[in-house]
Amino acid sequence: MNRLIVSSFLLVILTSCSDTPAKDIVDSAPIKSAGTESTVLIDKSTNSKSIDVESESIDTKVYSDYLSNQPERQFSKVIRDNPIDKDYAKENNEFQNSTDFNTSNWVELEAKYTRIWDQELNNIYEKLLTKLNAEDKESLIKAQRGWVQYQTNEIEFSEHFINLSDEKGPLLGTQGYVDTQIATKNRIKTRTIQLYEYYYLIDEKIEFTYKSKV
Repeated sequence: MNRLIVSSFLLVILTSCSDTPAKDIVDSAPIKSAGTESTVLIDKSTNSKSIDVESESIDTKVYSDYLSNQPERQFSKVIRDNPIDKDYAKENNEFQNSTDFNTSNWVELEAKYTRIWDQELNNIYEKLLTKLNAEDKESLIKAQRGWVQYQTNEIEFSEHFINLSDEKGPLLGTQGYVDTQIATKNRIKTRTIQLYEYYYLIDEKIEFTYKSKV
């Protein structure tokens, strides 16, 4: 089997799974990002406004028309122009055209932005908790624990494909590490944007914690 085809197929499969809810709920499950672990922040705040949050991940596309058709609402613009993607685009472009380009350094670059999105996820999760009443906080905490377990399971499952080989050697090689790192980053990014969308429905004043270095 052509290794490039296998690699591309794996990346598509891993990334396309990013909105699938987890079925198993566990306590304090860590998000594994590029060899590090960051635990999900649990409620430390007082209640405020309320929003209904289901115990499983909700497809936020149901809000897309509402958000995009309101002239005074700038959610789409804030997400499109977010500082993390801006910095990544610049750094990735420079890297792809540099003499330092290789798969090992590529993994490091993707891991760097995985950690950045991971931190942004924890930040908006903590902020969202401050906007919920006690009942809705518990729903969000349960949903987030489920998402973390799903993320952990996906990472463990993807490692199986990295290790696949045939008589010619590993099917994916080092490119497999790049693909799985990108998939991990994209799942975290998707979840972060989803939580920002929930927050926006309560409080339209949203701003990324991460500040652009550009």
